[in-house]
Amino acid sequence: MTQPLNPPPVKVSAVVGLLVFVEITSGLIQGMMLPITPAIGKAYGVSNAALHWVSVVQLLSAAICVPIFARLGDMYGHRKLLRISLLFLLAGSALVAWAPSFELLLAGRALMGPMSALLPLEFGIVRSRLEPGRARSAIGMLVGSLTLGTSLGLIVGGVVHAVLKDVHHTLTVPVVMTALCVVVVAFWVPESVERAVASIDWAGAAALSLGLVTLLLGVSGGPVALLGAAAALLALWVRIELRAEHPLVDVRNLVRPRLVGLYAASFMLGFSMFGAQTASATFMASVPEKVGYGFGFDALPLALMMIPSGLFAMAGASAMAGIGTRVGHDATLLLGLGLTAAGYLLVTVLHAHPAQFLAATAFISLGTGVALASIPALIAERAPITDIAISTGMYNTFKTLGGSVSGAVFAGVLSTMVIGGTASPTEGGYVTVWLICAAASVLAVLFLLAVARRASAAGPAAGSVPAFASAPGKES
Repeated sequence: MTQPLNPPPVKVSAVVGLLVFVEITSGLIQGMMLPITPAIGKAYGVSNAALHWVSVVQLLSAAICVPIFARLGDMYGHRKLLRISLLFLLAGSALVAWAPSFELLLAGRALMGPMSALLPLEFGIVRSRLEPGRARSAIGMLVGSLTLGTSLGLIVGGVVHAVLKDVHHTLTVPVVMTALCVVVVAFWVPESVERAVASIDWAGAAALSLGLVTLLLGVSGGPVALLGAAAALLALWVRIELRAEHPLVDVRNLVRPRLVGLYAASFMLGFSMFGAQTASATFMASVPEKVGYGFGFDALPLALMMIPSGLFAMAGASAMAGIGTRVGHDATLLLGLGLTAAGYLLVTVLHAHPAQFLAATAFISLGTGVALASIPALIAERAPITDIAISTGMYNTFKTLGGSVSGAVFAGVLSTMVIGGTASPTEGGYVTVWLICAAASVLAVLFLLAVARRASAAGPAAGSVPAFASAPGKES
Protein backbone atom coordinates (compact mmCIF):
# COMPACT_ATOMS: atom_id res chain seq x y z
CA MET A 1 0.00 0.00 0.00
CA THR A 2 1.09 3.57 -0.57
CA GLN A 3 0.14 6.84 0.97
CA PRO A 4 0.11 9.32 -1.95
CA LEU A 5 1.43 12.83 -1.49
CA ASN A 6 1.00 15.79 -3.80
CA PRO A 7 4.02 18.06 -3.39
CA PRO A 8 4.72 20.89 -5.81
CA PRO A 9 6.97 20.10 -8.80
CA VAL A 10 10.70 20.57 -8.29
CA LYS A 11 13.62 21.33 -10.57
CA VAL A 12 15.86 18.45 -11.54
CA SER A 13 18.86 20.45 -10.31
CA ALA A 14 17.30 20.65 -6.84
CA VAL A 15 17.01 16.86 -6.70
CA VAL A 16 20.35 15.93 -8.27
CA GLY A 17 22.87 18.73 -7.86
CA LEU A 18 22.50 19.07 -4.11
CA LEU A 19 22.55 15.32 -3.53
CA VAL A 20 25.73 15.12 -5.62
CA PHE A 21 27.33 17.46 -3.08
CA VAL A 22 26.22 15.15 -0.27
CA GLU A 23 27.74 12.11 -2.00
CA ILE A 24 31.03 13.87 -2.76
CA THR A 25 31.21 14.71 0.95
CA SER A 26 30.40 11.12 1.90
CA GLY A 27 33.17 9.85 -0.39
CA LEU A 28 35.58 12.49 0.90
CA ILE A 29 35.03 11.37 4.49
CA GLN A 30 35.60 7.73 3.57
CA GLY A 31 38.68 8.47 1.47
CA MET A 32 40.33 10.74 4.06
CA MET A 33 40.52 8.02 6.70
CA LEU A 34 42.96 5.82 4.74
CA PRO A 35 46.01 8.15 4.55
CA ILE A 36 45.62 9.46 8.11
CA THR A 37 44.92 6.16 9.89
CA PRO A 38 48.63 5.71 10.80
CA ALA A 39 48.59 9.23 12.28
CA ILE A 40 45.58 8.26 14.40
CA GLY A 41 47.60 5.37 15.80
CA LYS A 42 50.46 7.68 16.75
CA ALA A 43 48.15 10.30 18.26
CA TYR A 44 46.46 7.77 20.56
CA GLY A 45 49.41 5.43 21.06
CA VAL A 46 47.65 2.31 19.73
CA SER A 47 49.05 -0.58 17.70
CA ASN A 48 48.46 -1.28 14.03
CA ALA A 49 46.30 -4.24 15.03
CA ALA A 50 44.05 -1.96 17.10
CA LEU A 51 43.75 0.48 14.18
CA HIS A 52 41.91 -2.28 12.32
CA TRP A 53 38.88 -1.41 14.46
CA VAL A 54 38.67 2.11 12.98
CA SER A 55 37.20 0.62 9.79
CA VAL A 56 35.60 -2.47 11.32
CA VAL A 57 33.44 -0.53 13.81
CA GLN A 58 32.03 1.72 11.09
CA LEU A 59 31.40 -1.31 8.85
CA LEU A 60 29.56 -3.17 11.60
CA SER A 61 27.50 -0.10 12.44
CA ALA A 62 26.57 0.28 8.79
CA ALA A 63 25.40 -3.34 8.67
CA ILE A 64 22.88 -2.49 11.41
CA CYS A 65 21.89 0.99 10.24
CA VAL A 66 21.38 0.57 6.49
CA PRO A 67 18.37 -1.80 6.54
CA ILE A 68 16.67 0.07 9.40
CA PHE A 69 17.24 3.60 8.09
CA ALA A 70 16.31 2.57 4.56
CA ARG A 71 13.03 0.98 5.66
CA LEU A 72 12.16 3.94 7.88
CA GLY A 73 12.82 6.17 4.87
CA ASP A 74 10.34 4.19 2.78
CA MET A 75 7.77 4.55 5.57
CA TYR A 76 8.22 8.13 6.79
CA GLY A 77 10.05 9.96 4.01
CA HIS A 78 13.51 9.59 2.50
CA ARG A 79 14.48 13.24 3.07
CA LYS A 80 13.46 13.00 6.72
CA LEU A 81 15.73 9.99 7.29
CA LEU A 82 18.44 11.59 5.16
CA ARG A 83 18.41 14.52 7.59
CA ILE A 84 18.59 12.19 10.58
CA SER A 85 21.44 10.19 8.99
CA LEU A 86 23.43 13.37 8.40
CA LEU A 87 22.91 14.46 12.00
CA PHE A 88 24.31 11.10 13.16
CA LEU A 89 27.21 11.57 10.74
CA LEU A 90 27.83 15.11 12.04
CA ALA A 91 27.85 13.94 15.66
CA GLY A 92 30.09 10.99 14.83
CA SER A 93 32.53 13.10 12.79
CA ALA A 94 32.79 15.64 15.60
CA LEU A 95 33.48 12.91 18.16
CA VAL A 96 36.09 11.30 15.90
CA ALA A 97 37.81 14.65 15.36
CA TRP A 98 38.00 15.68 19.00
CA ALA A 99 37.82 12.40 20.95
CA PRO A 100 40.08 12.51 24.04
CA SER A 101 40.61 8.74 23.85
CA PHE A 102 40.77 6.01 21.22
CA GLU A 103 37.71 4.32 22.69
CA LEU A 104 35.62 7.46 22.17
CA LEU A 105 36.98 7.76 18.64
CA LEU A 106 35.63 4.27 17.96
CA ALA A 107 32.29 5.35 19.44
CA GLY A 108 32.29 8.21 16.95
CA ARG A 109 32.95 5.78 14.10
CA ALA A 110 29.95 3.75 15.27
CA LEU A 111 27.78 6.88 15.12
CA MET A 112 28.90 7.32 11.51
CA GLY A 113 27.24 4.02 10.49
CA PRO A 114 24.18 5.75 8.93
CA MET A 115 26.53 7.30 6.35
CA SER A 116 26.12 4.09 4.36
CA ALA A 117 22.35 4.68 4.26
CA LEU A 118 22.70 8.04 2.50
CA LEU A 119 22.85 6.58 -1.00
CA PRO A 120 19.76 4.30 -0.72
CA LEU A 121 17.77 7.20 0.76
CA GLU A 122 18.87 9.46 -2.10
CA PHE A 123 17.83 6.78 -4.60
CA GLY A 124 14.38 6.86 -3.02
CA ILE A 125 14.13 10.63 -3.56
CA VAL A 126 15.27 10.65 -7.19
CA ARG A 127 13.21 7.59 -8.16
CA SER A 128 10.13 9.17 -6.57
CA ARG A 129 10.54 12.70 -7.92
CA LEU A 130 12.00 12.09 -11.40
CA GLU A 131 10.76 10.17 -14.41
CA PRO A 132 12.66 6.90 -15.04
CA GLY A 133 15.12 8.19 -17.65
CA ARG A 134 16.22 11.12 -15.52
CA ALA A 135 16.20 9.02 -12.37
CA ARG A 136 18.58 6.57 -14.05
CA SER A 137 20.95 9.39 -15.00
CA ALA A 138 20.72 10.83 -11.48
CA ILE A 139 21.59 7.48 -9.90
CA GLY A 140 24.64 7.26 -12.17
CA MET A 141 25.74 10.74 -11.15
CA LEU A 142 25.32 9.97 -7.45
CA VAL A 143 27.35 6.75 -7.66
CA GLY A 144 30.01 8.53 -9.69
CA SER A 145 30.14 11.40 -7.21
CA LEU A 146 30.68 9.00 -4.32
CA THR A 147 33.55 7.35 -6.21
CA LEU A 148 35.11 10.68 -7.13
CA GLY A 149 34.74 11.96 -3.56
CA THR A 150 36.56 8.89 -2.23
CA SER A 151 39.49 9.51 -4.58
CA LEU A 152 39.59 13.19 -3.67
CA GLY A 153 39.52 12.24 0.00
CA LEU A 154 42.78 10.34 -0.39
CA ILE A 155 44.48 13.51 -1.62
CA VAL A 156 42.74 15.87 0.79
CA GLY A 157 43.54 13.70 3.79
CA GLY A 158 47.22 13.42 2.90
CA VAL A 159 47.71 17.07 1.93
CA VAL A 160 45.74 18.61 4.81
CA HIS A 161 47.54 16.45 7.36
CA ALA A 162 50.90 17.32 5.80
CA VAL A 163 50.07 21.03 6.19
CA LEU A 164 48.36 21.01 9.61
CA LYS A 165 50.45 18.17 11.10
CA ASP A 166 47.70 17.48 13.64
CA VAL A 167 45.25 14.60 13.27
CA HIS A 168 42.51 16.41 15.23
CA HIS A 169 42.66 19.48 13.00
CA THR A 170 42.72 17.30 9.89
CA LEU A 171 39.62 15.42 11.00
CA THR A 172 37.79 18.72 11.44
CA VAL A 173 37.40 18.88 7.63
CA PRO A 174 34.68 16.16 7.59
CA VAL A 175 32.86 17.99 10.40
CA VAL A 176 32.67 21.21 8.36
CA MET A 177 31.65 19.38 5.16
CA THR A 178 28.94 17.39 6.94
CA ALA A 179 27.56 20.54 8.58
CA LEU A 180 27.18 22.06 5.09
CA CYS A 181 25.32 18.92 3.96
CA VAL A 182 22.94 19.21 6.91
CA VAL A 183 22.06 22.76 5.84
CA VAL A 184 21.65 21.77 2.18
CA VAL A 185 19.33 18.83 2.92
CA ALA A 186 17.37 20.73 5.57
CA PHE A 187 16.40 23.63 3.31
CA TRP A 188 16.67 22.69 -0.35
CA VAL A 189 16.33 18.95 -1.00
CA PRO A 190 12.69 17.92 -1.73
CA GLU A 191 10.89 15.05 -0.03
CA SER A 192 9.94 11.83 -1.83
CA VAL A 193 6.32 11.25 -2.81
CA GLU A 194 5.24 7.68 -1.99
CA ARG A 195 5.09 6.05 1.45
CA ALA A 196 5.02 2.45 2.56
CA VAL A 197 2.13 2.02 4.99
CA ALA A 198 3.55 -0.44 7.50
CA SER A 199 4.99 -0.83 10.96
CA ILE A 200 8.69 -1.37 11.47
CA ASP A 201 9.60 -5.04 11.82
CA TRP A 202 11.84 -4.76 14.87
CA ALA A 203 12.23 -8.52 15.30
CA GLY A 204 13.38 -8.85 11.69
CA ALA A 205 15.66 -5.83 12.09
CA ALA A 206 17.30 -7.32 15.18
CA ALA A 207 17.81 -10.75 13.59
CA LEU A 208 19.23 -9.27 10.37
CA SER A 209 21.52 -6.86 12.22
CA LEU A 210 22.89 -9.54 14.53
CA GLY A 211 23.28 -11.96 11.63
CA LEU A 212 25.19 -9.45 9.48
CA VAL A 213 27.43 -8.30 12.34
CA THR A 214 28.25 -11.90 13.27
CA LEU A 215 28.93 -12.78 9.64
CA LEU A 216 31.20 -9.78 9.10
CA LEU A 217 33.15 -10.58 12.26
CA GLY A 218 33.46 -14.19 11.12
CA VAL A 219 34.80 -13.41 7.64
CA SER A 220 37.11 -10.71 9.05
CA GLY A 221 39.21 -13.23 10.93
CA GLY A 222 37.04 -14.12 13.91
CA PRO A 223 36.45 -17.66 15.20
CA VAL A 224 34.94 -20.07 12.68
CA ALA A 225 32.05 -20.65 15.09
CA LEU A 226 30.85 -17.14 14.25
CA LEU A 227 30.04 -18.25 10.72
CA GLY A 228 27.76 -20.98 12.07
CA ALA A 229 26.10 -18.52 14.43
CA ALA A 230 25.62 -16.09 11.54
CA ALA A 231 23.97 -18.79 9.43
CA ALA A 232 21.58 -19.60 12.28
CA LEU A 233 20.70 -15.94 12.87
CA LEU A 234 20.11 -15.26 9.17
CA ALA A 235 17.95 -18.39 8.90
CA LEU A 236 15.94 -17.08 11.86
CA TRP A 237 15.65 -13.72 10.09
CA VAL A 238 14.25 -15.38 6.95
CA ARG A 239 11.68 -17.23 9.05
CA ILE A 240 10.64 -14.01 10.82
CA GLU A 241 10.31 -12.12 7.53
CA LEU A 242 8.21 -14.85 5.90
CA ARG A 243 5.74 -14.69 8.79
CA ALA A 244 5.68 -10.91 9.26
CA GLU A 245 2.72 -8.93 7.94
CA HIS A 246 5.01 -6.01 7.10
CA PRO A 247 8.56 -7.47 6.85
CA LEU A 248 11.64 -5.30 7.06
CA VAL A 249 12.79 -6.95 3.82
CA ASP A 250 10.51 -8.97 1.58
CA VAL A 251 12.77 -12.01 1.22
CA ARG A 252 10.50 -13.37 -1.50
CA ASN A 253 11.39 -10.32 -3.53
CA LEU A 254 15.10 -11.00 -3.07
CA VAL A 255 14.90 -14.33 -4.90
CA ARG A 256 12.56 -13.30 -7.72
CA PRO A 257 14.18 -13.43 -11.18
CA ARG A 258 13.93 -9.67 -11.67
CA LEU A 259 16.15 -9.02 -8.61
CA VAL A 260 18.07 -12.14 -7.58
CA GLY A 261 20.62 -11.78 -10.38
CA LEU A 262 21.22 -8.16 -9.47
CA TYR A 263 21.88 -8.99 -5.82
CA ALA A 264 24.27 -11.78 -6.83
CA ALA A 265 26.05 -9.33 -9.13
CA SER A 266 26.24 -6.87 -6.22
CA PHE A 267 28.02 -9.47 -4.10
CA MET A 268 30.47 -10.34 -6.89
CA LEU A 269 31.13 -6.69 -7.69
CA GLY A 270 31.89 -5.93 -4.04
CA PHE A 271 34.07 -9.04 -3.89
CA SER A 272 36.29 -7.92 -6.76
CA MET A 273 36.22 -4.16 -6.11
CA PHE A 274 36.90 -3.95 -2.36
CA GLY A 275 39.19 -6.96 -2.18
CA ALA A 276 41.47 -5.76 -4.96
CA GLN A 277 41.79 -2.21 -3.60
CA THR A 278 43.97 -3.19 -0.66
CA ALA A 279 45.95 -5.73 -2.68
CA SER A 280 46.67 -3.22 -5.46
CA ALA A 281 47.73 -0.58 -2.93
CA THR A 282 50.19 -2.92 -1.21
CA PHE A 283 51.50 -4.05 -4.61
CA MET A 284 52.25 -0.44 -5.64
CA ALA A 285 53.84 0.27 -2.24
CA SER A 286 56.18 -2.73 -2.52
CA VAL A 287 59.85 -1.87 -3.09
CA PRO A 288 61.11 -3.56 -6.27
CA GLU A 289 64.71 -3.70 -5.02
CA LYS A 290 63.56 -5.89 -2.13
CA VAL A 291 60.84 -8.11 -3.60
CA GLY A 292 61.25 -7.79 -7.38
CA TYR A 293 57.96 -6.04 -8.10
CA GLY A 294 56.01 -2.91 -7.20
CA PHE A 295 56.80 0.78 -7.49
CA GLY A 296 57.93 1.73 -3.97
CA PHE A 297 55.18 4.36 -3.61
CA ASP A 298 54.42 6.04 -0.31
CA ALA A 299 51.07 7.60 0.66
CA LEU A 300 51.00 10.62 -1.68
CA PRO A 301 52.05 8.83 -4.91
CA LEU A 302 49.58 6.07 -4.05
CA ALA A 303 46.80 8.63 -3.71
CA LEU A 304 47.80 10.26 -7.01
CA MET A 305 47.67 6.86 -8.73
CA MET A 306 44.12 6.39 -7.44
CA ILE A 307 42.79 9.71 -8.76
CA PRO A 308 42.57 8.54 -12.41
CA SER A 309 40.73 5.43 -11.23
CA GLY A 310 38.17 7.61 -9.49
CA LEU A 311 37.74 9.76 -12.59
CA PHE A 312 37.26 6.72 -14.85
CA ALA A 313 34.77 5.22 -12.41
CA MET A 314 32.81 8.47 -12.30
CA ALA A 315 32.85 8.65 -16.10
CA GLY A 316 31.51 5.09 -16.33
CA ALA A 317 28.78 5.73 -13.77
CA SER A 318 27.74 9.00 -15.42
CA ALA A 319 27.65 7.40 -18.88
CA MET A 320 25.55 4.44 -17.71
CA ALA A 321 22.16 5.94 -18.57
CA GLY A 322 23.23 7.08 -22.04
CA ILE A 323 24.75 3.70 -22.87
CA GLY A 324 21.61 1.98 -21.62
CA THR A 325 19.42 4.05 -23.93
CA ARG A 326 21.44 2.80 -26.89
CA VAL A 327 22.11 -0.86 -26.11
CA GLY A 328 19.61 -1.69 -23.33
CA HIS A 329 20.07 -1.23 -19.61
CA ASP A 330 20.60 -4.91 -18.87
CA ALA A 331 23.23 -5.15 -21.61
CA THR A 332 24.92 -2.11 -20.06
CA LEU A 333 25.38 -3.99 -16.79
CA LEU A 334 26.87 -6.95 -18.65
CA LEU A 335 29.18 -4.54 -20.49
CA GLY A 336 30.36 -3.03 -17.21
CA LEU A 337 31.08 -6.43 -15.68
CA GLY A 338 32.83 -7.53 -18.89
CA LEU A 339 35.09 -4.46 -18.88
CA THR A 340 35.89 -5.12 -15.23
CA ALA A 341 36.90 -8.72 -15.97
CA ALA A 342 38.98 -7.63 -18.97
CA GLY A 343 40.77 -5.03 -16.84
CA TYR A 344 41.72 -7.55 -14.19
CA LEU A 345 43.03 -9.92 -16.85
CA LEU A 346 45.08 -7.09 -18.37
CA VAL A 347 46.63 -6.12 -15.05
CA THR A 348 47.89 -9.69 -14.55
CA VAL A 349 50.34 -9.05 -17.42
CA LEU A 350 50.61 -5.23 -17.42
CA HIS A 351 51.97 -4.30 -14.00
CA ALA A 352 55.71 -3.81 -14.52
CA HIS A 353 55.48 -0.01 -14.83
CA PRO A 354 53.10 2.58 -13.33
CA ALA A 355 51.88 3.62 -16.80
CA GLN A 356 50.99 0.01 -17.63
CA PHE A 357 49.23 -0.39 -14.31
CA LEU A 358 47.21 2.78 -14.88
CA ALA A 359 46.19 1.70 -18.38
CA ALA A 360 45.00 -1.71 -17.19
CA THR A 361 43.19 -0.40 -14.13
CA ALA A 362 41.44 2.20 -16.30
CA PHE A 363 39.38 -0.66 -17.77
CA ILE A 364 38.62 -1.94 -14.26
CA SER A 365 37.52 1.50 -13.04
CA LEU A 366 35.43 2.26 -16.11
CA GLY A 367 33.66 -1.09 -15.96
CA THR A 368 33.19 -0.90 -12.22
CA GLY A 369 31.66 2.57 -12.55
CA VAL A 370 29.16 1.35 -15.15
CA ALA A 371 28.23 -1.69 -13.05
CA LEU A 372 28.04 0.27 -9.77
CA ALA A 373 25.49 2.62 -11.31
CA SER A 374 23.61 0.01 -13.36
CA ILE A 375 22.75 -2.34 -10.50
CA PRO A 376 20.99 0.13 -8.16
CA ALA A 377 19.30 1.82 -11.12
CA LEU A 378 17.80 -1.51 -12.23
CA ILE A 379 16.86 -2.43 -8.66
CA ALA A 380 15.16 0.95 -8.19
CA GLU A 381 13.08 0.38 -11.33
CA ARG A 382 12.12 -3.21 -10.58
CA ALA A 383 11.42 -2.95 -6.85
CA PRO A 384 8.02 -1.71 -5.62
CA ILE A 385 7.99 2.09 -5.48
CA THR A 386 7.38 1.99 -1.72
CA ASP A 387 10.43 -0.26 -1.15
CA ILE A 388 13.07 1.67 -3.10
CA ALA A 389 15.37 2.53 -0.19
CA ILE A 390 15.29 -0.90 1.46
CA SER A 391 15.75 -2.68 -1.90
CA THR A 392 18.75 -0.56 -2.89
CA GLY A 393 19.97 -0.73 0.70
CA MET A 394 20.18 -4.51 0.37
CA TYR A 395 22.29 -3.96 -2.77
CA ASN A 396 24.72 -2.04 -0.57
CA THR A 397 24.62 -4.83 2.02
CA PHE A 398 25.39 -7.56 -0.52
CA LYS A 399 28.21 -5.44 -1.96
CA THR A 400 29.71 -4.93 1.51
CA LEU A 401 29.45 -8.64 2.29
CA GLY A 402 31.25 -9.43 -0.95
CA GLY A 403 34.07 -7.07 0.00
CA SER A 404 34.33 -8.59 3.47
CA VAL A 405 34.56 -12.12 2.09
CA SER A 406 37.16 -11.16 -0.49
CA GLY A 407 39.23 -9.37 2.15
CA ALA A 408 39.49 -12.63 4.08
CA VAL A 409 40.13 -14.70 0.94
CA PHE A 410 42.82 -12.41 -0.41
CA ALA A 411 44.52 -12.08 2.97
CA GLY A 412 44.78 -15.86 2.96
CA VAL A 413 46.18 -15.93 -0.58
CA LEU A 414 48.80 -13.26 0.09
CA SER A 415 49.84 -14.78 3.42
CA THR A 416 50.24 -18.24 1.84
CA MET A 417 52.05 -17.34 -1.39
CA VAL A 418 55.15 -15.67 0.11
CA ILE A 419 58.78 -15.22 -0.84
CA GLY A 420 60.90 -17.84 0.88
CA GLY A 421 62.14 -16.78 4.29
CA THR A 422 60.00 -13.62 4.36
CA ALA A 423 56.42 -12.54 5.00
CA SER A 424 56.25 -10.66 1.68
CA PRO A 425 53.79 -12.01 -0.91
CA THR A 426 55.17 -13.25 -4.20
CA GLU A 427 54.29 -11.52 -7.45
CA GLY A 428 52.27 -14.62 -8.27
CA GLY A 429 50.17 -14.00 -5.18
CA TYR A 430 49.01 -10.67 -6.54
CA VAL A 431 48.42 -12.17 -9.98
CA THR A 432 46.25 -14.82 -8.31
CA VAL A 433 44.20 -12.10 -6.59
CA TRP A 434 43.58 -10.32 -9.89
CA LEU A 435 42.64 -13.58 -11.61
CA ILE A 436 40.12 -14.33 -8.85
CA CYS A 437 38.63 -10.85 -9.30
CA ALA A 438 38.29 -11.44 -13.05
CA ALA A 439 36.62 -14.78 -12.35
CA ALA A 440 34.16 -13.10 -9.94
CA SER A 441 33.09 -10.64 -12.64
CA VAL A 442 32.68 -13.45 -15.18
CA LEU A 443 30.62 -15.46 -12.68
CA ALA A 444 28.35 -12.46 -12.20
CA VAL A 445 27.78 -12.27 -15.97
CA LEU A 446 27.07 -16.00 -16.21
CA PHE A 447 24.64 -15.89 -13.27
CA LEU A 448 22.75 -12.94 -14.77
CA LEU A 449 22.46 -14.72 -18.11
CA ALA A 450 21.32 -17.95 -16.45
CA VAL A 451 18.62 -16.09 -14.48
CA ALA A 452 17.48 -14.33 -17.65
CA ARG A 453 17.28 -17.62 -19.55
CA ARG A 454 15.29 -19.26 -16.77
CA ALA A 455 12.93 -16.27 -16.56
CA SER A 456 12.38 -16.34 -20.33
CA ALA A 457 11.64 -20.07 -20.27
CA ALA A 458 9.15 -19.68 -17.43
CA GLY A 459 7.43 -16.67 -18.99
CA PRO A 460 6.67 -13.36 -17.25
CA ALA A 461 4.44 -13.56 -14.23
CA ALA A 462 1.42 -11.35 -14.13
CA GLY A 463 2.34 -7.85 -13.15
CA SER A 464 6.05 -8.55 -12.96
CA VAL A 465 8.98 -7.36 -15.01
CA PRO A 466 11.31 -10.23 -15.89
CA ALA A 467 15.00 -9.70 -15.41
CA PHE A 468 16.94 -8.76 -18.54
CA ALA A 469 13.84 -8.12 -20.61
CA SER A 470 14.42 -4.50 -21.57
CA ALA A 471 15.14 -3.42 -25.09
CA PRO A 472 17.33 -0.50 -26.09
CA GLY A 473 15.65 2.76 -25.27
CA LYS A 474 12.80 1.14 -23.34
CA GLU A 475 12.11 0.98 -19.65
CA SER A 476 13.29 -2.06 -17.75
